Amino acid sequence: MAQLTGLGIENFRVFKDYTEFDFAPITILTGTNSSGKSSLFKALLLLADNAKEENPKSLNFSGKLSETHLLGSFNLSINNEVANNNIMSFEVFYEVKNKHYTLLLKYEKVNGSGNRLIEFGIKTLNVETNEKFYTHRILYNNEYQKYTSYLGIAYFIQREFIESLSKKDYLDENTSDARNINFISKKVQNVIKKLGDKDNVFLKELNRYLIDRWFSLASMFEEDKLEIRNIYNKYHYEKLRQPIKFDDFINGLPVKDRQNFTKNINYKPFFDDLAHLNIRDVLKKEYLDCLLDIPNKAYKLVEELQECLEFEYESAVRANAKREYKTIPEGTTFNELLVRFNKLEFNENSEEKRFINKWVSAFGIADKVEFIWHEIRGTEIKVYKNGKILNLTDLGFGVTQLLPILIHITICKTNYLILEELESNLHPAIQSKLADMLIDAHNTFHIKFIVETHSEYFIRKLQYLTAKKEITPTDTAIYYFYDHENVSAGKKQVERIQIQDDGRLNKEFGKGFIDHAIDLMMSTYTFKKK
Repeated sequence: MAQLTGLGIENFRVFKDYTEFDFAPITILTGTNSSGKSSLFKALLLLADNAKEENPKSLNFSGKLSETHLLGSFNLSINNEVANNNIMSFEVFYEVKNKHYTLLLKYEKVNGSGNRLIEFGIKTLNVETNEKFYTHRILYNNEYQKYTSYLGIAYFIQREFIESLSKKDYLDENTSDARNINFISKKVQNVIKKLGDKDNVFLKELNRYLIDRWFSLASMFEEDKLEIRNIYNKYHYEKLRQPIKFDDFINGLPVKDRQNFTKNINYKPFFDDLAHLNIRDVLKKEYLDCLLDIPNKAYKLVEELQECLEFEYESAVRANAKREYKTIPEGTTFNELLVRFNKLEFNENSEEKRFINKWVSAFGIADKVEFIWHEIRGTEIKVYKNGKILNLTDLGFGVTQLLPILIHITICKTNYLILEELESNLHPAIQSKLADMLIDAHNTFHIKFIVETHSEYFIRKLQYLTAKKEITPTDTAIYYFYDHENVSAGKKQVERIQIQDDGRLNKEFGKGFIDHAIDLMMSTYTFKKK
């Protein structure tokens, strides 16, 4: 299953410049107000909505999550600091079976408030050179066009067959560079050898073009303009299986490439003898089958990407205090959460109910809570504390804001739960314990959290738990957001802060966050001395 590992954003809302986020089990967003923390949430929710589109030729701002992200339109979402800056881009980082991929999406403003997709690409990492390359890429201009990386195809093949390759599989036995793999079948190698290919000049040139222009084969079968769904589906897969003559392949190359390849008069004997062959006879069968399967594998990557771009979201206003909660919304999402929770019918010894009761007790709210489902009326929540039975309305408003988080964690179906203003209306001691609770939730339910917070107590507790070795530095990632109009000299708009092994931070927060209380104390002391 695909796992989201990060996101890159450029020219979206406050993010004029490219800004990258690497996600951890607990990713913390903090900083000044109106600095872009919620913009990251909105970008994730927008992409989640569009990942479900069958053929995403443009960003849809009216999907199911539009009432949550409230972005409105492309015009309202694009950064407006630079005139005539009409392109918005995203990079989605994800992992499948320990292999890392990047999905690149670029959109351009058109027709007033409209937009269109102008680039779609999937990159992966060449572990030998530590460079990323495209396995698939589409550039949309006036016509739909597609390009692929020569190194990408060769390296893709090498990764598939690395364990079975030997020196004889390379044109030059002294190097194992992927671009040096010999893709030509033994039958055709023998034909070329008999025709007197000195130093394998023609063989090397043919090999390079076959791989470099592999997708020229697909273009020979296109009847309509290219669409994303037609690149990565079985239609093209079957089309590529059809017989293709070698001569047709050469003639299908772009004019400049065809001329560069065929102008050498010494190559004419080779062309004459190979022209009648099926292209499937020219390439080694195992490589051909692997190449033909690339569209299927890419389509699977896109499907897996849809899985990882799914989120659940808990807003800052989580619940109203009521004696009973109806089955229909009453101003917050808590009613919907209770309906979902009750339908799952957890028993008292279930992991989910034990988690909730463990933490209402740890927070000092109650000994346990009970959810009584009335099919017509809705849900009544009873709170047991010190031998008394109370209603949720008998407790403070902060408790009403905490319970939805605990319930949402137990029923979350996605890898990530976004929590807005986690500490809202909670006492500092409880804010501190939220760190323990989220770590327990991650270990129990394998959920990752993206948390917007202004709580020093929450962050300090994570530092303490890291120093105590209960969590590792990689379990958390802190991003401090500066006001995009007042970024300090030498600082980025968003600074990554890491908790180190000993609990210390590798960078300081912006002025006015943790140091503000100390400044007030010092000012008070100075005032008293006067």
